[in-house]
Amino acid sequence: MSKTLCLLFLLAVVCQSTHGQFVEDFEDGDLTESPHWTGELDRWFIEDTPGGKRLATRGLAESDTLLLSTNSPSAYGTWNLRYGYRGGPLSNFNQVRVVLWSATREPATVYYLLIGSNDRTLKLYTSDTAFGERELVGSAADDILSSDSAAIQIRVEHDYSNNWRAWLDGRLVIEEGPPADPLDADGEFGLWIKHTAARGSDHWFDDISATRAVESDNTGPLMESVMIEGPQMLSVRFSEPVATESACLPNAYSLDSGDAPIAVYCPTGLFTDTVSIETSNPLPSGINRLTAHSVADPSGNVTPISTIDFDMPDHGDPPQPRDLVINEIDFAPAIPESEFVEIYNRSPRRIDLSSIWLGDDRSAAPVTTRRILMEPGAFAVVTRDSTSLTQRFPDLPAIEMDGWPTLNNSGDSVMLIHESDTLDAVTYAPHPGGTTGSLERIDPEAPSDFPPNWIRSVSPDGATPGQINSVFLPDNEPPDLQFVEQTSATAVRAVFTEPLPVARIEAVAFELNGKVPDVIAPGTPHYSNDYFLLFESVESGTLRASQIADASGNLRVETNSAVHLLPRPGELIINEIMFEPRI
Repeated sequence: MSKTLCLLFLLAVVCQSTHGQFVEDFEDGDLTESPHWTGELDRWFIEDTPGGKRLATRGLAESDTLLLSTNSPSAYGTWNLRYGYRGGPLSNFNQVRVVLWSATREPATVYYLLIGSNDRTLKLYTSDTAFGERELVGSAADDILSSDSAAIQIRVEHDYSNNWRAWLDGRLVIEEGPPADPLDADGEFGLWIKHTAARGSDHWFDDISATRAVESDNTGPLMESVMIEGPQMLSVRFSEPVATESACLPNAYSLDSGDAPIAVYCPTGLFTDTVSIETSNPLPSGINRLTAHSVADPSGNVTPISTIDFDMPDHGDPPQPRDLVINEIDFAPAIPESEFVEIYNRSPRRIDLSSIWLGDDRSAAPVTTRRILMEPGAFAVVTRDSTSLTQRFPDLPAIEMDGWPTLNNSGDSVMLIHESDTLDAVTYAPHPGGTTGSLERIDPEAPSDFPPNWIRSVSPDGATPGQINSVFLPDNEPPDLQFVEQTSATAVRAVFTEPLPVARIEAVAFELNGKVPDVIAPGTPHYSNDYFLLFESVESGTLRASQIADASGNLRVETNSAVHLLPRPGELIINEIMFEPRI
């Protein structure tokens, strides 16, 4: 390994030589081949997410640094990576250095991108040792990474004219051209993280690539990839930055389906490597072809026509209210960061979770920005922190949500929202006595606002994310009249075997001796077992109730019960009196 990288990380790793490029998406689950990574491998791991595998940190519970490195093809070229963090803003004590290139022989030279610091930004440095004198090549604006969590796309370019450019999420944020240095062609690429005791597991990386630059650029840009953002939204990445004046126009693109682009969204600036295209109609599922017309790169090279095929998936059907229901809520776990909400698809349709928002009384945010189709009868577990949740439930495929609405232990409301429609909502109260354990739905068919339909989990693990609930007990029995009693000369009280939804019970459903009650009043609001019926007069007979449905929708066509009358004068008599007991 080069003296520079050894000084940089105070570690020794094996140096190797490579040419051309390297690409790492971690889908093979192996850090030892294609490419070969060296460093503190026990403090890194490849984790499974709904969107695929990615590299994640597993640092010690103490202030420390982490290192991973592999070969870099050249000091001149293009570097791409996706990076994410959680647990709070980045700082001088929680920061990342992406070593783009470190020389393997003298003169020692290092180029690295600093992500974070107290300025919460991106900075590009060159140095002969990372902990010695360093020179700032360029910096983005302060506080562009000020959120508590983020998932970002970074691209850095260094050409043979010694110009440096860096993009954050497709937006050019650094553009500098310092004096040229004599640079070695082969070197090392590295990831270095400095973390505090509480944040050793708060970082991840994915889709890392490094490509050697060509000495002169005489070719125009090509479309490199298409990401499906929604039924009418595409994100297109080019092989190199393109001029926004040519690439950010709707008439610069066409689709073989005939669905014309109506808008193209680009970050502010002269150049970008990514554009978002909105179409006039949802694109058909299957293979589609996108064509770009006369898009130019920063050198003025124009590609008259560039085409790319992409597979448009089935985005599922628009959800209707109660197609998706909240099935389990863990709002007071022993590890607060492992809060979760389980969603159940009770519909016969596939539903795209990227169109669903999860919220409470104060805020709401998308469940995910990735396309995730929920099959009928499937569960989806959405959490504040997937790492904390998998500590409790290993191998659980959970969706870590940005903008998680913190669930109050003192009670809260949880909602599923699609566009402007509330699909489902649950209001819960605190656990009695401060006990832990998730709140589980008993019957998915019963309403979410039906209190008897919710109970604390009886699972030994305290919850059942991604599984059938421990208290699952479908209600398939329709209601019956249990008994009917006279309460006054003109009223009776009808008691059913289970609570009924008050809004569905009408006076015409009851009949006593051929008469319908003038007034009906439930014993409790919303759901009630007993109903008071007011007639002109009450006589002996049988009360008949027709077309009575319970909270789960089970219908009783007809149920009957004799009326138990109030006693009349003389029907009850005093039969014996003990007025002077001897004991």
